[in-house]
Amino acid sequence: MNTILPVPFTLDRADIKAQCAIRPGTGAEETIEKLLDEVAQIARPKAVYRVAYVDALANDAVTVEGAEFHSHVLRHNLEEVHRIFPFVATCGVEVAAAQIDPDDFLQEYWLKIISLSLVRSAMRRFIRRGTARCKRRAA
Repeated sequence: MNTILPVPFTLDRADIKAQCAIRPGTGAEETIEKLLDEVAQIARPKAVYRVAYVDALANDAVTVEGAEFHSHVLRHNLEEVHRIFPFVATCGVEVAAAQIDPDDFLQEYWLKIISLSLVRSAMRRFIRRGTARCKRRAA
C-alpha cells in the first residue's frame, strides 16, 4: 500500500459559505471565517491507494483480486483495463480537533460541510496527481 501524506487541498470559502447559507457581514460569517482559518491550519488530508488487477469480466460483473462487483457500467469501463488503482481519501482526524462550541449545532454542521469540502478537494488533487504520473510514464 502507498500512503500519500499530506494531500494538498484548497478550501473554497465562498462555496462553503453558500452551502451553509451564510450571509455576508453577519456574525455567522465572522464565526465561520475563524473556523475556516483554523481548519486550514490543522487539516492533514490523507489518501491510501494500491494497485489491483482485474481477474475476470462477466456480463454485468467484474472480479478484482477475488472481489466481485456487479455493475454493467463498471464492467464496460474496465473492458480494456487490466489494472486499477482503488483509493480511499479522508480529511484526516485533525479536523475533529477544531475549536467549536459543543452546544452550537450550527457550528457542528458547518464543520461537517467544511470536512466534506476538504475531502473532495483532496480527492481531486490526488486524482490529478495520479493521472499526471500515469501520463508521464506513458510518454
